Amino acid sequence: MSARYDGLAEWYDEFNAEGAAGNAPELAELLGPGDGPCLDLGCGTGHYLGTIRATGRTVVGLDRSADQLRLARRRDPAPLLQGDGHALPFGDGAFGTVTALWLSTDIPDFAALTKEAARVLRPGGLLLFYGVQPCFNGPHIEKREDGAVTIIPRR
Repeated sequence: MSARYDGLAEWYDEFNAEGAAGNAPELAELLGPGDGPCLDLGCGTGHYLGTIRATGRTVVGLDRSADQLRLARRRDPAPLLQGDGHALPFGDGAFGTVTALWLSTDIPDFAALTKEAARVLRPGGLLLFYGVQPCFNGPHIEKREDGAVTIIPRR
């Protein structure tokens, strides 16, 4: 089974660039200063890797899409792995921080992903989920010049 964004990396990267830049300050504030390893689950094309690193953490990105990771490697020197967030290739408690940014609508089982993220998180670590109601993001919306969003029904 191919990853949802394989073949769409360039589109996604361009579509997401403005939003990622706008979200970066709030993401950094939510994370706060830190250190140690941070797993960025569903890192996509790597828009947030630098923001996470700027908080003092050592970031590792993981995404199912080889196409997305191809662009992330051009953007950032972080270690990047292709893998499934439902079966992470890391030991229990391997990370002090895990981020799950904008991915709840793009995976088949968010509860299983959250459980797996908790497994690789050390006791007392920080799990940061950042996202919005699914109807306001994704390939089924069009941003209008006035800032509004038009939702396009899809099946």
